[in-house]
Amino acid sequence: MGCKVFLCLPLVVLMLAGELLAQSSSSGSATSQSSKTPAKGGVTEKLTGVTSSKPRSSGLTPEREAAAMTFVRQHHAELVELLRYLKEQQPTAYEQAVMDLFRASERLAQQQEQNLERYEIDLELWKTESRIELLAARLKMAGRDSPEGESLAPQLKSLLEQRHDLRQERLLFERRKLAERAERLDRQLAAMKENREQSINRELQRFVGSDASGANEAPFKKKLQAKPLQ
Repeated sequence: MGCKVFLCLPLVVLMLAGELLAQSSSSGSATSQSSKTPAKGGVTEKLTGVTSSKPRSSGLTPEREAAAMTFVRQHHAELVELLRYLKEQQPTAYEQAVMDLFRASERLAQQQEQNLERYEIDLELWKTESRIELLAARLKMAGRDSPEGESLAPQLKSLLEQRHDLRQERLLFERRKLAERAERLDRQLAAMKENREQSINRELQRFVGSDASGANEAPFKKKLQAKPLQ
């Protein structure tokens, strides 16, 4: 549900994780390959379909990049270093990732203006989703049976519990809002039933005039009768 709401950014994390995995793999490969040269057909390309040899127009501007990086520093600072590495090694993937982060920050900013309570829930969901994806990538890189993997698994479980609770909180929020709307509609329906005749007469007077005796209807009727139908 969190992803559907727009909070989860798997593309960003997958690209970052791909670079981490590629870097880890290259460190154990033949030493003849320069560590500064990105591997061809690396994990990022396999996960995202993005290659640095075919740059695409991402719509990223310096202003959007600055806004996205500010958002990341505030809400998931661990991504900053990974984004810097991605920018150096995979510029195209970096632009796509930063654009995703920018869009997330913009949507959350709009949510903040519309409903502060929902914004706070959605922001916590985004932060939790982002940490889950990053931690899952590190767990995959380390291996579940490794000492590091065994230490990461409980952390991942804790984050999954937080996400579950936040999703539940968001559903409760949505249900409360729906209940409030249903209550307003019930009041409107009750008022319409109670004031049916008054409402109809008030609308009628807009057409026939304010004179309840019907005196103002006569000129109107005469005009209609005098004008031949076309």
